[in-house]
Amino acid sequence: KSTPRDLTQALNYFEQASLQGHAQAQYQLGLMFFRGEGVQANNIQAYIVLKMAAVNGSEDALDQADEVSEQMKKEDLEVATQERGLSRDLPGTGSNPCEYGVSGTTESSDFATAAR
Repeated sequence: KSTPRDLTQALNYFEQASLQGHAQAQYQLGLMFFRGEGVQANNIQAYIVLKMAAVNGSEDALDQADEVSEQMKKEDLEVATQERGLSRDLPGTGSNPCEYGVSGTTESSDFATAAR
């Protein structure tokens, strides 16, 4: 018998692990944003989180980020790229997107705004 999936709890665990710079958790979190699992689908956030996962060592994250980018409008990709660059300069390591409002825990889905 399989255990029912608790997407809210999964999101919480992945966010907590992401705060510790865990690349696989960041990868899973990025997939959740891409697929809209437990959160509203958001390709900008998915792309940013997946790129961070790739930087932190997730081998699959870069390919997945490329797949996400193929489905994004040019303007959205520019926003994601600019915000990912901004997040590297923010306090913390820049490798934990949850700290900057990626999760559903803050009202802002804009990393730059959430980081202020």
